[in-house]
Amino acid sequence: MQRSLFIASGAALVLGACAHRPTSSRFEDLSKGGEPFRNAFNAAAGKVRIVMLVSPTCGFCLEGSAAVQNTILAHDPSSDLVPFAVWVPQLGAHRQHVASGAALVTDHRAQQYWDATGWLGDAYGRVLPTPGSAWDVYMLYARGVRWDGLVPPKPTYWMHQLAGVTIAPHLDPTVLQQHVLQLLA
Repeated sequence: MQRSLFIASGAALVLGACAHRPTSSRFEDLSKGGEPFRNAFNAAAGKVRIVMLVSPTCGFCLEGSAAVQNTILAHDPSSDLVPFAVWVPQLGAHRQHVASGAALVTDHRAQQYWDATGWLGDAYGRVLPTPGSAWDVYMLYARGVRWDGLVPPKPTYWMHQLAGVTIAPHLDPTVLQQHVLQLLA
């Protein structure tokens, strides 16, 4: 009887663990435009937001996404922090590459998107001083910032991993974490 109870309890624990696994490898396709992202961004306007524009075929982007997950998201469980990962079609990326990149951002709060057309990267490229479409960028938004116009709002703070961009610092997850904590305070 005890053995049956132990096996049933173990099965319940495994099923419970599976039920609480992060669903971060799921992502929404933005092939029909950026409205779903814009709506989610504005719905979280009362919270601090991290927006990562990254390519699932860029080693630096994957390292940056994992660093944000491991340095910031894994250590700050605040429900006032909302991470967005927007996977963009740089370096030959296609939809089939997104799941492996998205699996690096395991935080249950993360909202992930695939921007097949590069629309969001182009829109952010008009806001950030990047050469062309914006990608491999990590942006923070303070509470209250909304996206009301045609182009996204300028981030409160941002970092990147791009060659030739000198107006913003190169990604340092520890420094980015400090800025997150300041915005959450």
